Amino acid sequence: MPRLVTEEHANLIHYTSASGLAGILSSQSLWATHSSFLNDSQEISLFFERRLGQLLETAVREELASSPDLQILPQFARTPREAEETIVKYAREMADAIRTTTMKFNEPYIASFCTAKTQRALDDGLLSQWRAYGKDGGYAIVFDAMGLQSLLEVEARDYWYQHVQWGDVHYYQDELQIETRAEEIEEAEQGLKNAIRGFIKHPSSEELEPTFEIVATLSCLYKHWGFHEEREVRIVAVPPNRELVTQGELTSEKRPRKTPKTFVRAGCPVPYIELFGRALPGEPARKLPITRILVGPHVQKDSRKRAVEVMLEASDINAEVVVSKIPYTGT
Repeated sequence: MPRLVTEEHANLIHYTSASGLAGILSSQSLWATHSSFLNDSQEISLFFERRLGQLLETAVREELASSPDLQILPQFARTPREAEETIVKYAREMADAIRTTTMKFNEPYIASFCTAKTQRALDDGLLSQWRAYGKDGGYAIVFDAMGLQSLLEVEARDYWYQHVQWGDVHYYQDELQIETRAEEIEEAEQGLKNAIRGFIKHPSSEELEPTFEIVATLSCLYKHWGFHEEREVRIVAVPPNRELVTQGELTSEKRPRKTPKTFVRAGCPVPYIELFGRALPGEPARKLPITRILVGPHVQKDSRKRAVEVMLEASDINAEVVVSKIPYTGT
């Protein structure tokens, strides 16, 4: 069975700015940003462009091999070359349809964490992340993974989402590197292929229903290999789309929805939703499982450390505050 995030990682690290740290501590919530506004130009699209077609083509070939009498190949495909072209075309058209449907009804919001490969990275952070915050420095919040898992379960129970998932990101390089993918990615891909094979035998929308959550998960957990140093774990939260909201108004769905908000980045409004933080009426207040805060390299790192200690005390959070020993000056 695939290993859980909490079995792979005891701690998860979230890098942020001073304003981000203050907001997280005061609200006890994390912001999940709309996937279209993340810092990866191939976000979501990489899976559709590089992997989905391969998976569907493999599923078609496997089903044809086990049931060669299937009538998915037109009668004019009389030669091996014509049959090959038809298989590729069939898989491509199905991939295009799945992508169009997913992008139309799926609006994922993503909260990101880094994981530390070494104790040194956990103690002092990653230079690449400190550089991302430039001369203004940065902060790294260390969370207990089991505590986040508990909060995520409560979030999915109390609020209405189409889909909530978290997992390790798979850094895609090429089809050869696919052999190193994590067990949960392999299981999801196999589930997708099984659903497609079922659809080939019995073409109906019911056969494709299992593919929604699978594709939502895979498309959000595939990233370009250039980001591999981050060793990212992601929370993927998909609020209900308009169609589901209309259906929910006619059913017994009573859970509230998380309404998207916006913040401004470089003059552009960026949609986000708040995860955790606000408890339902009658529920106890929720607290983020913060165990440690790492102050990034900066000439004023000692005064910043003291400021963070004051902020934690005001928020009634018992967490260690340390300063990164990386001698980066931010210039």
